[in-house]
Amino acid sequence: MEDTATKTERLSQIEALLLAHPEGLSQAEIARRLRVHRSTIYRYLPELTQQYGVYEMDDGRLAIDRSRYLTRVRLTLHEAMAIFLAVRMMVSRTDRYYPHAASAVRKLGAALERLAPFISQYMACAADEIDSDADRRYDPVYLEVLETLTLAWSERGLSML
Repeated sequence: MEDTATKTERLSQIEALLLAHPEGLSQAEIARRLRVHRSTIYRYLPELTQQYGVYEMDDGRLAIDRSRYLTRVRLTLHEAMAIFLAVRMMVSRTDRYYPHAASAVRKLGAALERLAPFISQYMACAADEIDSDADRRYDPVYLEVLETLTLAWSERGLSML
């Protein structure tokens, strides 16, 4: 049986490799970089899929589904507030519904629940307000374009600077 720490470390290493290679890597390439047998990578596939959204591309390479991947961010209260205010400003500047904004505010509020319960509650209410704003129209084309731009930029397909 494998040492748990070693397996956890390897899963983390595979995550880092796949994040660094949006084009994906073959199981053999991952195994070579980690100096393990390819069958080890194959055994890790169910956990990689569940924990990190790893999937197998048509050509057999493994990649992370960047639209499902959850990042880990540690923020100070002031940094969280800066992000909240930026989202509120963005939402106030458009007449279209953007569900990712409400979701982000809701998650940010939940993360602050123990640190700042009043702010957390306010953010939850703000997220509900964003979700229920009748003046914003749902535009699936607008949403698809924003999601496509986000994914393209994340995969180095856009140079925005």
